[in-house]
Amino acid sequence: MSNSKARGPKVHILMASFQGERFIKEQLESIKGQSYTNWILHISDDGSTDKTLDMVKEFVGYYGLVGQVNLHRGPQKGATQNFLYLVALMRSFVEKENKDALFAFCDQDDVWLEDKIQRAVNFHLKERQKTNEALDRPLLYASLRQWVREDLHTIAQPKCVVKGLSFKNAIVQNSLSGNTMVWNVALLNIIQKVRPDHAVWHDWTAYQLATGCGGRAYLDATITLKYRQHGHNVIGVNQLTALGLIALIKAIKKGRYKSWMELNLLGLHDVWSDLDTVSKNTCLYLERIRSQANPIRRLYLAWFSGLRRQGRVSQISFVLMCMLGCV
Repeated sequence: MSNSKARGPKVHILMASFQGERFIKEQLESIKGQSYTNWILHISDDGSTDKTLDMVKEFVGYYGLVGQVNLHRGPQKGATQNFLYLVALMRSFVEKENKDALFAFCDQDDVWLEDKIQRAVNFHLKERQKTNEALDRPLLYASLRQWVREDLHTIAQPKCVVKGLSFKNAIVQNSLSGNTMVWNVALLNIIQKVRPDHAVWHDWTAYQLATGCGGRAYLDATITLKYRQHGHNVIGVNQLTALGLIALIKAIKKGRYKSWMELNLLGLHDVWSDLDTVSKNTCLYLERIRSQANPIRRLYLAWFSGLRRQGRVSQISFVLMCMLGCV
């Protein structure tokens, strides 16, 4: 890695915390141990009644990180709105800085590998070297994660099976992991326009806007963190696995997937003027499928829509969901 680790863009790490005393210390230590040191950590706590806040304050005091770690009072409306609350808070910080700043979602119970931030920064810097427009268009970096048990022993190694990152995938499937995401100011400005109650998940919204508003999403086929699985995960099943497909089927049965599509479309209409023409047409096409009364017509439209979920089985399931009116 470069010796100029602290001289690159400032990375604002956005951590949503709640009742995190069991694991937050390890996450904080892994952030402190990053090879890239030009970061500032913003923690929005959603009303913890355990020792979470005390542990954060102890961490700040022990390492003398006053000013580099900021603690905020969250909206207490769940993880997604807590993350989007942090996104909104970044407006005042960005106004004081130039357009070089980067932003990263952060879960309270993961463990980051030493070069997690550096790899993301390297991607963004390379994109800026390619074109002067890189700062003006949304850019989203994501990576792979290693699934581990509570004791950090490996459950499974990830496989880079994600293909064709695009808006036509993003509008129907959350294919990238929020805890690996690092994005630029251009994307931040667009995310801030989405009403928090119009977002299913913060990372799904980020993926949609990066690909739908003239930008780009990139997946680094490298593991950058340990993703701890335990009984309190907000989202514990990756949609690209067999377990993820089972979770999707359960969501369909309960009508949640259909409500997700409704929220996605509402959020996209919040930023309609920022969407490119192709993405606007994709939204209108999905709305046409959803409003079609004839199930055979819905099947036909879905089959030729270009809307794509990752994996053949998941894609066939999506087309059948359209036919059954579950989208």
